[in-house]
Amino acid sequence: MALLGKSKKLAKMGEDDWNEMDYYKALTAIQLNLYNDVLFN
Repeated sequence: MALLGKSKKLAKMGEDDWNEMDYYKALTAIQLNLYNDVLFN
């Protein structure tokens, strides 16, 4: 799952690094969304 897409990947960045960074971006987005649901309910 790419949040920014392959076009935003730096040329010198490895595929594994890109996938790991994308994973943590997605995880953070989910956590922030759940945080808002918990906070305001």
